[in-house]
Amino acid sequence: MFTKKIFTFFVIALFAIICGVSEINAQTVEAVITVKDITVDATSEMVDTGIVVMPGDRIDVSAEGSTQHGANVNWTYEGDKAKGDANGQFAFQKANQFALVGWIGDRKNYFQVSKMGSYENGKSGTLYMAINDWSGKHYANNKGGLFVTVKVTRYYEIKAEGTDATAAWGTGLVMINEGDAFATDASGNVAYWKGGDPRDPDGKAGSMATLLAPQINQSALIAKVGDNGNPFKLGKKLYLPKMDQSGWLYVTVNDEIQKTGAYTNNEGKLSVNIAVRQPRKTFKNPVK
Repeated sequence: MFTKKIFTFFVIALFAIICGVSEINAQTVEAVITVKDITVDATSEMVDTGIVVMPGDRIDVSAEGSTQHGANVNWTYEGDKAKGDANGQFAFQKANQFALVGWIGDRKNYFQVSKMGSYENGKSGTLYMAINDWSGKHYANNKGGLFVTVKVTRYYEIKAEGTDATAAWGTGLVMINEGDAFATDASGNVAYWKGGDPRDPDGKAGSMATLLAPQINQSALIAKVGDNGNPFKLGKKLYLPKMDQSGWLYVTVNDEIQKTGAYTNNEGKLSVNIAVRQPRKTFKNPVK
């Protein structure tokens, strides 16, 4: 295992177990999101994880399961460690044969998951994965696959000047799919204005027509799924065994969007864990 460092700055979604910590300091956010059970089928040369990463994201990956490639030998996500880097017609020459590899956007810049440690990303793009085998038709007869967990840590800022609700919601953190399990856990506090009374993630009871989400507590930690989704309260803790909608997850603090400068004078910190667990899919050719 080794740690690969790439510089620049700027998350990407588990089940009942919550992993990672995120912080909101005024409009500065550290989001740690774990997405569990991404299915990487051994018959596919490219699997879209549904995760878009940004420059500065820290990525941690683990996997369970096994694959077979012609012979009745089971390989974990580490692949054939004894032979070292692949050669010949393998799709990824600088990775172990049958190992799990990942890449962001451009396939040329791939990495072997079992060797990367924490990967600090330097560019924007979709995270893809595959098992290392010969390119082309050799993938078709593979068996099994891996269930992959990806944890992404991102730092960003929520900026809302005037009455810009879109800016107040910030950037989508992770793609949620209908049927996913979803959980959050939050602590800490945020003051509604500089020097104001600190409030925990549940906020202050009572609704206000001028709030970003008028029917939810003032200064509460809130979220929505999709650009046009209905806001809902995250608060200190939330667990939803099965999501009933799909779309990007947005997270922010419930402030007065109709009051100019309301989002620019908050202070304090909130720590929040966001976790998503996808239903496990059946592999095309299961290992028997």
